[in-house]
Amino acid sequence: MKGLDQLNLTSPEVLSDPYVVYAELRREGGILWSQQHRAWLVSSYEFVRALLSHPAVSAEKITPFAKNTPPDLRAKIDVMQAVMKDWVVFNDPPQHTRLRKVLQKGFMPRNIALLEPKVRDATRKLLDDLSGRETIEFTAELAYRLPAIVLCDLFDIPREDSEMVRGWAEEMTKFILGSPSSEKYDATMGSLLRMRDYFAAKVEARKAAPRNNRDFVDVLLESQSEPGGLTDAEIVASLVLIVFGGHETTGNMIANAMRVLIDRKDLMRALQRDPTRIAPALEELMRFDGPTPVVTRVAKTDIEIGGEKISAGNRIFLILHAANHDESMFEHPETPNFDRPKCPHLQFGQGPHTCLGAPLARLEGRVVFEELLSRYADFELTEPVLEWRDELMTRGAKRLMVRMLPTAVSHE
Repeated sequence: MKGLDQLNLTSPEVLSDPYVVYAELRREGGILWSQQHRAWLVSSYEFVRALLSHPAVSAEKITPFAKNTPPDLRAKIDVMQAVMKDWVVFNDPPQHTRLRKVLQKGFMPRNIALLEPKVRDATRKLLDDLSGRETIEFTAELAYRLPAIVLCDLFDIPREDSEMVRGWAEEMTKFILGSPSSEKYDATMGSLLRMRDYFAAKVEARKAAPRNNRDFVDVLLESQSEPGGLTDAEIVASLVLIVFGGHETTGNMIANAMRVLIDRKDLMRALQRDPTRIAPALEELMRFDGPTPVVTRVAKTDIEIGGEKISAGNRIFLILHAANHDESMFEHPETPNFDRPKCPHLQFGQGPHTCLGAPLARLEGRVVFEELLSRYADFELTEPVLEWRDELMTRGAKRLMVRMLPTAVSHE
């Protein structure tokens, strides 16, 4: 493919079928400097996996970005940086290590497993609300709503606040996920500040009136009595991050999986016949077309990889979707296969920045498809031609109109 260095990863042509482009990038060696993005595009499984764990690859992107921001935007970026500088995903060791040590206590798989009754209850109530409707906008009315409710349960805040919190999170995507919109700075700053103030008030209230029932917020507050515990500002910033990341990623994971199952009815029928296959099938669906196409990093020092020299300060786009379709790792990667013997996809990252919320996302995905595939006999897209979101770091359709045909089985 001619002109790969001028490739725009967010152009409508690429977004409609990115995997053709990713295959060409791999054929060109798996690592290529992009003049268009002023970044290295890394597309092979081997190189992406290695750089995700490389000690010279930095996740600290906000501070360098703020330093290089034009003067007319600097005040807005400074406001956002005040919160995002405490996000674990934007930090390197030792700060990253300290933050993650506390946060992972709340995301222990055994703790997340205890949430299943609440996740199932939330899913059933959402589906009950949609009963009688033949066609829904699947992403907005189900896939995005469920994670927002589950996160409210995780933090023990009212479920009725979930739509408000979800609205703030969606506005924040415009800047954080790389939208080309000129309005992204104002939209993100306003929503970020509103969410920060909301959670600051919740943390203060929790400190003033401790309870017997211990939840995620309590875990973070308990750390304050230990060495390396989180400050109030770090707790608030972490809650904002979890809502933003957990809502966006999980919502697109569910919506993308549904879209693939509609396209491949044989796979959908296999899961309806044997619901125990849903959990491993979700791993393959994430590999095939997951919610996170790209993660960005910055080289702290010069790095030699794949015969190329990445210079200190260079941006690096680790294209997870390209790695997950690498023929050297996955046989026939362009075909979803629930009988694949192994599926070590990179959708949740690798190494020190492996997604903390992965156990919760997996739980939500399994439960929602268990409920959907038992309650409905079939699903169809009523608008087969999709318009894709134009953010660099997320993959999802702007709208997913789905006709849902119920089974004759009662779910009273």
